[in-house]
Amino acid sequence: EYGSDAALGVIRRKRKRLAAVIVEPVQSRCPELEPAEFLKKLRDDSIEIPFGFVTSESTAEQKAQAMAAGAGFLLSKPFTADDLDAQLSKIL
Repeated sequence: EYGSDAALGVIRRKRKRLAAVIVEPVQSRCPELEPAEFLKKLRDDSIEIPFGFVTSESTAEQKAQAMAAGAGFLLSKPFTADDLDAQLSKIL
C-alpha cells in the first residue's frame, strides 16, 4: 500500500521504536504528499520524532515550508552518504 496515509499509519504504529524518520516523497506513487503537510500531520498527533526528507524534486519554497514545519532537513539528490550522515548527526 502506498500513499501518505499508509506512511503515516506505519509511523504512528512504530513511533516508539524509531530514532528518526526519513521520507522520500515519490510523486508518481504519492502525488498528494507535500513534505510540510505530511510533517504537520505527524506533529498534530504529537509525534516528535526527528524528521528529514530526501527528494529529487525540491524547490526553495518546498524546502522553506518543510523547515518551517519542523523538518530537520530536506536533502536534494544527488547527495553522498557523508551528506546524509551530516544531516542525521544534526537531528539526532
